[in-house]
Amino acid sequence: MDYFCLFCEGSGTQRTTDRHAVTDLEDCSHCKGTTRLSLADLLLHLPGEIERLSKAVLRSEVRLHQAQAQVDAATAEIERTIAEDSGLKNDQQRKAKRSELMQGEAYQAAQQRLQKAQEDYQTLKIDRQLAMNQLEVAKLMVQVQLAA
Repeated sequence: MDYFCLFCEGSGTQRTTDRHAVTDLEDCSHCKGTTRLSLADLLLHLPGEIERLSKAVLRSEVRLHQAQAQVDAATAEIERTIAEDSGLKNDQQRKAKRSELMQGEAYQAAQQRLQKAQEDYQTLKIDRQLAMNQLEVAKLMVQVQLAA
């Protein structure tokens, strides 16, 4: 099982197998109590990282909306094609034609782009939230050190 020492927990980057590292910095295999990464380093680094991730989230959101617009356009094209096809006599035929057209390469490619954009967007949001949580942990650790 992996553990974080109290210091390295703030960085969220280093794990150790020593269960005592949770309460004793010197047991941590990464920092050994030497404070290789100071809390000040974390407090200085994380706001910039949060800003970078926030901008990436916004860019990803734009790509997500573009991908959704492409899917909507492809869906509208399918619906237009079905509406103009006078050979389709009933709802069952129209439904079958719609299903066939939605299996087409263009529509499937648009759907895949949308899915990728959604995944990227969610991943960036999670990364940004992690950085925000790490900043809060670092701030709490500074408060603990000041109180000690």
